[in-house]
Amino acid sequence: MSRTFMLVSVCGVLLLGLLSGFAAKRPTRGVDPAASELERMAAEVRRLRLRLETAESELAFCRTAAGQQAIKESAKEQSWAAQRGLKPDPAELDAILLPANGSPEEVRRYIREVLETSARQTSHAENDPQIRLLADVASENLELLLQEFGTGTRLADCHLLSAVKHLTGEADRELILAYLPFYSGLTSIVVMHEWEADAAEIFLDGLRRDDHLCDSWLRAVTKLEDDRVPEGLHRYMVHGENPAAAYLALKSLDYVELDAAVYETWEGLQITHTFRRDEFAPLAAKHGVRDALEFIATAVERERASSCYLKSLQNALKELVPYDSDVRELAAWVLDNLDAMQFDPAAQQYFLP
Repeated sequence: MSRTFMLVSVCGVLLLGLLSGFAAKRPTRGVDPAASELERMAAEVRRLRLRLETAESELAFCRTAAGQQAIKESAKEQSWAAQRGLKPDPAELDAILLPANGSPEEVRRYIREVLETSARQTSHAENDPQIRLLADVASENLELLLQEFGTGTRLADCHLLSAVKHLTGEADRELILAYLPFYSGLTSIVVMHEWEADAAEIFLDGLRRDDHLCDSWLRAVTKLEDDRVPEGLHRYMVHGENPAAAYLALKSLDYVELDAAVYETWEGLQITHTFRRDEFAPLAAKHGVRDALEFIATAVERERASSCYLKSLQNALKELVPYDSDVRELAAWVLDNLDAMQFDPAAQQYFLP
C-alpha cells in the first residue's frame, strides 16, 4: 500500500469517528429549538459518511492487482497528455495544497496556482482535475472564484466556470447576478437555476455594450417578453463582438428587418471586428449580400481563411452555388461570373440566368 493510500485511509477512519460522534450527540426533535438545523447537519453528516464509504471502496479496489494495473494505465495516459499540453503534470497539481482554515489571501493564492496550470493546457474537459481542486475551496469562498474570471486564459475561465457550477445554489443567486455583467459565461448558471427573470435588466443592458456576449446570453434574451429585445439584438448584431449568435437570436424571433440588419452588420465588419468576417460571411451571403459571396469565393480559391473557418466556408460555397464541381474550381468560376449571377431569396442560392 502506498503512503498516499495509507494517509487517506487513516484520515477517513478518523473523520468517520468524528462524524459518528457528532451525530450521536444530536438531540431529538422537539427538545432543542435548533432541532431543524441539527437535522440538516445530521443529513450532511450522512452524506459525508457515504462519500467516505465510497472512497474506501475505491481504495480497496486500488489495492487489488486489477486496481494497480488501472493506476499504471491512468498514469501513462496522464503522462502522455501532460507531455502534449493536454493535461497538467499530476505531480505539479499534487504540490498545490489548499491551506486548512486559510485566510482569503491564502485561498486566493491557491486558486491562482491552480489556474496557472490551466493556462498551460491546450484543451478543456469536464473531468480536468483543476475543476475539483477549485471546487475544493467550498461555497464559502465562491466569491473568490468569481473574482478570478477574466484574469487568465479562456481555459482557466472554463475550469472556473465548471467549479462555480458545482458550488452554486439558491443562496448564491444575488452573488451570481452581481458578477453576471462582468462575465457573460455565468449565463449558463442563471439558466440552469431558472433565474432569467431576475437577470432580465442585466441581459437587456448587455445588448447596449459592444463587448463579447456568449451565445447563451443572446439566446436567453429571446426568452424575455420585452419589446426592447428585437431592437437591442439588432443594435448588438451591428456593433457587438458576437454578431453570428445575435443573428440566430433575431432569426428565432422572425425579425422583419433581418435583411437590413444583416447588410448593416456586414458593412460594419469591413471596418471593425474584421476577424469576424469568416464567421459571418455565409450568413450575409444567404441574405443576398453579393460582397459576402465574393469574400467566401476568394477565401476558398486562395485558401486564405483561418484554418478553423476554411472548411465551413467551403461548405457554405457549395450550398450557396449548387454546382457539382471541385470546391476550388467552383470558387474560381464564381469569381469569374460574379457580376452575372442572380440571387434567389427563397432558396438562398445564386445562379446564372
